[in-house]
Amino acid sequence: YIKFKNSQNNGILISDVLKDNDTIRIINVHLQSFKFGKNQYKYLKNLKDSTYEAIDILETKALVIRLYNGFNKRENQMKIVKSQIENSPYPVILCGDLNEVPLSYVYEQLSCKLQDSFLKAGSGLGITHTSGSPFMRIDYILTSPIFKTVGYQTINRKLSDHYPIFADLKLP
Repeated sequence: YIKFKNSQNNGILISDVLKDNDTIRIINVHLQSFKFGKNQYKYLKNLKDSTYEAIDILETKALVIRLYNGFNKRENQMKIVKSQIENSPYPVILCGDLNEVPLSYVYEQLSCKLQDSFLKAGSGLGITHTSGSPFMRIDYILTSPIFKTVGYQTINRKLSDHYPIFADLKLP
């Protein structure tokens, strides 16, 4: 287990699993969120239909600070995760909550040598966060190219603020 510095609930859990004669490294990760509460989500929702006069400067500044801190911490955490992937002596399955959308820098860096199971076998938008935003695919199962993804599913059940995902993977 690697706990990220200056973070409460974020870190990496690494498990080496023996499958027949092969060892697979499973890296489960939870990267820093923006730490939005109900008030921030409500303010964001109200912003889309607001006029300039309705914008609260203090709320907006607080929101920007949360965004900056989240992006900054995730970039630093991503570097640690990327190092674990690059130094693994075994094929890797990286799974978890990256708190980043597929067009982000963090996603690009972590997926550059791995396959995204959703892109291989998923369908639709693949939304994993229950906020209702159509761009909230922030949970992933990324694998070394040796794996073949033969199935992928998002479970549409609200068990937390994330929908569970799973992938059916095969080794050749």
